[in-house]
Amino acid sequence: MGALFKNVCYPSQEAARAQSCSEFDSKVMATTNLYTSECTSTVFTGATMSICIRTNGGACTTVAQPWPVTPACDYDGGITLALDWFWASIAFLAICYGGKKLIQLFDRNTVES
Repeated sequence: MGALFKNVCYPSQEAARAQSCSEFDSKVMATTNLYTSECTSTVFTGATMSICIRTNGGACTTVAQPWPVTPACDYDGGITLALDWFWASIAFLAICYGGKKLIQLFDRNTVES
C-alpha cells in the first residue's frame, strides 16, 4: 500500500513524507522582515516534521508541525500503465495489419473494363 501526496502515489508513507519535506520552502516578506522556512527533518517516521524558521537570515528557530495528510493508495510502480500501453499498441498493430489486408483484398479484386 502506498501513500498519496499531491496526486502522486509513492511506494511508502516515508517516501511521500520525504517528498513533502523536499518541497517545503517558503519566503514571506512582512513589513520590513523577511521570514524564510524550510524542512529540516531527516527521519520521516515520526508524527511531526521539523521546520526551521529564520527572520532576516538570523538564527534558526525549529518548530514541529504535523506531516501533510497522505491517504493510502494502490502503488504498483507503473506496471498498470505499462500494461495499458502494451495492449493499446497491440490493438493499434492489429488495426494496421487488418487495414493493410483489406487494402490488398480490394487491390487484387478490381474489375478491369
